[in-house]
Amino acid sequence: MRIAVITNEDLKAELLARGLQEGIDIEWMSTPAASGSFDACIDLLFDASPDHVAALAQMQTALYLLNDVCKSDISLPGTILRFNGWKTCLGRSVMELAAEDEETMSITEKLLAYFNRKAEWVPDQPGFVTARVISMIINEAYLALEAGVSTKEDIDIAMQSGTSYPYGPFAWSQLIGTGQIEKLLLKLSATSNRYQPSRLLQQEAAIQ
Repeated sequence: MRIAVITNEDLKAELLARGLQEGIDIEWMSTPAASGSFDACIDLLFDASPDHVAALAQMQTALYLLNDVCKSDISLPGTILRFNGWKTCLGRSVMELAAEDEETMSITEKLLAYFNRKAEWVPDQPGFVTARVISMIINEAYLALEAGVSTKEDIDIAMQSGTSYPYGPFAWSQLIGTGQIEKLLLKLSATSNRYQPSRLLQQEAAIQ
């Protein structure tokens, strides 16, 4: 199997954190590029800008796996499959994905096996499941900070020690990127006010 992976060094390291099986030929790219034909293209740096989407459309592949947590409204000449590739989520042994047909699911499961991962098929909605939960946890922490409940450091310590979370909410937001959190919350808030991002989170996202 020959695939293209569009990534930076941080996400590449997280993708390879569980090792790599033999039998796969990977061409690593920092931006989409027409470089022969591929069985699939994994875009860890996906954004829905016209230039990026146009560059993806020039690649010779029938299957696009996009790190598109917010569920962008785009079209490409091949099958589009979305997955949760947020930093700290990408390295898990199970990957959240959404697809519409069993053939695509089967191909994707074989592809993920090369990276020693299993697929978890979830509803095709913005944020999937995990990213929705994480974004809400982080937003609630920012709301508590705005209200003067405690400091970032103390909230992180309290949340991490009192739960099974791998990080405190503020440390988590820095790893994922407050801009990514804000973008998802804004998308979700279009249908429910409970996802409205806090003022402080939006301020930090603007300067990140």
